[in-house]
Amino acid sequence: TGPQGAAGGGAGATYAPTYPVQGSYMASNNERIPYDASGGTFTIYAPTGPSATNNFLIKNIGTGPTGTIVISGNGYNIENVSSPTFICQPTFNVKGPGTSLYFEFDGHEWNVI
Repeated sequence: TGPQGAAGGGAGATYAPTYPVQGSYMASNNERIPYDASGGTFTIYAPTGPSATNNFLIKNIGTGPTGTIVISGNGYNIENVSSPTFICQPTFNVKGPGTSLYFEFDGHEWNVI
């Protein structure tokens, strides 16, 4: 089990109960999710039924070659910060050691902050 309590990004945040996440995982609101993608590609799903200001954070704590992590908006689009027009899409791909992203729901879609 991972550490509990406040983590960067907001009071009351908790860590994923599996530390680190190494396979498909359903995020909860205000959750911090350390993951290790060295074993290959998997999906992290955004929280279901989000309301405005719901959030979650992911961080790759693996150090070796990594698989791609697919972030699913779980029925909502995700802002694509790697696109020049920030076009929204249902999934967002993350790759690379040390990558950390914070997602916040604005009432319509997930934004990468």
